[in-house]
Amino acid sequence: MQKGVLSYLEVPNENYIAWSVVSVTGEECEVIIMQKLFDPRYSHGRIHLCGLHPEWDYKDESTGQILGGDELMEIGVSLPLIKRDFHTFAFHFSKVKENYGDQINCK
Repeated sequence: MQKGVLSYLEVPNENYIAWSVVSVTGEECEVIIMQKLFDPRYSHGRIHLCGLHPEWDYKDESTGQILGGDELMEIGVSLPLIKRDFHTFAFHFSKVKENYGDQINCK
């Protein structure tokens, strides 16, 4: 994504750093999260995204899970439990096409 809005995201504790880039159209979002040290006390939490369209649905490109823009901004995404120091992970969300729920007639 060459052009977009870069945001520093609020993190659940000082053990994480997180940024997101949302495309100008709001159709794509890339989230980068860095975990400093593995510490079981700080291994749980959520990152709330910003800049998405609340009425649109977004697909997590790595899992295929579909989430609403309002869910991603209000509830957030769970931080994976990574038992390593200095780990970086990413999420990529893309807007779901309007007709994803249409049924296909199979014969």
